[in-house]
Formats: sequence, C-alpha cells, structure tokens
Amino acid sequence: SSGPVGILTKDKISLFHQLLSTEKYNISSLSKEVVLLKVYTGMREDLLETLLKTQIDGLVLEAFGQGNVP
Repeated sequence: SSGPVGILTKDKISLFHQLLSTEKYNISSLSKEVVLLKVYTGMREDLLETLLKTQIDGLVLEAFGQGNVP
C-alpha cells in the first residue's frame, strides 16, 4: 500500500494502521540507495521528476505541516 503511515505533529504521533507484528533486523551494511528530499515552498516539480528517472531504490520526502507538499 502507498501513502503515509501516520502523522507526526508537535503534540503526538498518529498512526493510520495498527501493526500486526514487529520485526527487528541486525544490519551490518547498507546496499540500497535511498534519497532523502527536503520539500520547500516554491519547489519545482521537475526536480522530483528528474530524481525519479534515476536508478534509486527508494525516496523519503521530508514534508512540512501534516505531510503537505507543494
């Protein structure tokens, strides 16, 4: 499924789904390329479109407000 897992505000963390179980993994190395992109006011969409044309394995958007993206 896609979309946000939850919302983090100044006061609380709200999850949209309840976990059925949890798993922990011992990580000894990283082999995937995941980009962290900080969203900003006035950001042009071609920046994101260009990034998505690359061979990344994942993308994390750091948005503002309650996940709002221009």
